[in-house]
Amino acid sequence: TQIPPEQPKVDGQLPLILGPVLAVVALVALGALGLWHVRWRQEKQRGLRSELGESSLILKSSEQGDSMLG
Repeated sequence: TQIPPEQPKVDGQLPLILGPVLAVVALVALGALGLWHVRWRQEKQRGLRSELGESSLILKSSEQGDSMLG
């Protein structure tokens, strides 16, 4: 009689391999999303600062009497 060769149990190993791989993919995706959000907020604040900077320059020049209306 011949003993059949043992088949590797792929079904039992699949969760052991797929679980950590999916966890790493999820962490990378969350990190990328977080980085995008931080950069988006920085760009938004930078735009707000430039708008406020221009208005403060206008206010300063009008306080000093450097109006171009005359």
